[in-house]
Amino acid sequence: MLLAVAGCRKSEEKGEAPPPVVPARPGVCDGGGGEPTYDQGVFARLIGDYCLDPHGEMRAYGMTLPGNLDDVCVELFNGECEVYKRYGLDRVTTARYVDGAARGGQASTASVAVTLSRFSRTSGAYGFFTKRILSDGDPLQASVKPLDAGAAGALGGGIAYVWRGQHVLELTYVSEDESPDQLRASSAEVLPAIARELGERLPGSKEPLAEVQLLPQEHLIPLGVHYEGERLLGVGGTGAGALGHYRDGDRRWRVLVAIREDEQGASDLLNTLSRGGQGWPTPFKQRRMLRVRFAPEEDQKPRVWYLARRGNVLVGLGDDVFPAPSLVEAALPDSGGAPREPGDELPDPDLEEHAKLRILSELTLAAERYAARKPVAEGAQDQVAPTHP
Repeated sequence: MLLAVAGCRKSEEKGEAPPPVVPARPGVCDGGGGEPTYDQGVFARLIGDYCLDPHGEMRAYGMTLPGNLDDVCVELFNGECEVYKRYGLDRVTTARYVDGAARGGQASTASVAVTLSRFSRTSGAYGFFTKRILSDGDPLQASVKPLDAGAAGALGGGIAYVWRGQHVLELTYVSEDESPDQLRASSAEVLPAIARELGERLPGSKEPLAEVQLLPQEHLIPLGVHYEGERLLGVGGTGAGALGHYRDGDRRWRVLVAIREDEQGASDLLNTLSRGGQGWPTPFKQRRMLRVRFAPEEDQKPRVWYLARRGNVLVGLGDDVFPAPSLVEAALPDSGGAPREPGDELPDPDLEEHAKLRILSELTLAAERYAARKPVAEGAQDQVAPTHP
């Protein structure tokens, strides 16, 4: 179970504001950059033209540190503090990198604010990373793209995210002299180098979680993995697992993988999910799997899932909750797609049953091979995580 952290102070309480952003001086990086006062192994002094602000102040929050987690809720995270806490936040460090290159004889105002968050478990850190990327939305409409940094990374307009081990980096590009379009272009050049350098310095393995490794790679949407901590398929009390979003043309589906410490834990999860569906589950005895119907929302049609357990691994395949890709892409700006008229037949995004059974059969074989090794996933101890304080 993920550890809970101290709750935030009431909204009317105010903490000490972060130090104001002061434009860098000419030649600010000539001395090689500032010396990191926290997480010295992570924060490089100099990365390309950017250096750790020698005139800035790093801040750290957590046990035995100057600031506590109540302070970071008020000073930095504001209304988002509950999201961090839900995934087991236990330490935060902030830093600022400044541009040491002169522009037309003047010091640049560009800088990169870095927030390094540590979580009590690797699975909690990865869950937070996927929450940041998808925020429960459609991965086809995500505002970020994959970035080769750390164990996994993502790059958006003016922001980048990096996950590795128990840590997540959030980098924000800031410039007072650039228009929004210029800022997006500049951040696309600046952020990847800093994200990669810091991602290399983060502790922890670059290997994906065991559940993520079992997800099929064919047709997986880029950055289309969501690591759920407590409500798989909308059913309470299930614990953690990985959900992958897939597409093949206009067909969409999801794959679920959850690993428990032993076979009994996986069997309990299968029973919990089967009871959480609509009506009685339909067994496929020859294939050793169940067919269960779920209705995530009142205005959505039931979604059909096929679930199977192999050893301490539960796998499943089911309909996605998002529309057919052609409908999504036609709605995007500058897509050129023709608007659909009332009465037009909408494409059906659901896979046919025989296709679902074929994919799930291949997935169960992979689960059997994994279960035969009898490993315990790092996230398997988080069966009812994350917790709310």
